[in-house]
Amino acid sequence: MPPLTSLGSLPLLGCINDLIGKNKTCKYWLFGGLGSRGLLYHGWLGNIVARAVLSCDEHVIPSELVSWKNIKL
Repeated sequence: MPPLTSLGSLPLLGCINDLIGKNKTCKYWLFGGLGSRGLLYHGWLGNIVARAVLSCDEHVIPSELVSWKNIKL
């Protein structure tokens, strides 16, 4: 389940290399937590993630959608 924020439950997008191991390039990506809104937003989010993967730049993704990485477990 994606974490509940002040904006509601947001999808989980971003590079997860830091969680797997240290790599120079973003090799592993997360695209999940869409829930019922996935039917509405899957095309837009897919486009964003595709641009981020092709450019190897996570900064293409809006900061709200990668904010889950700042949550301490």
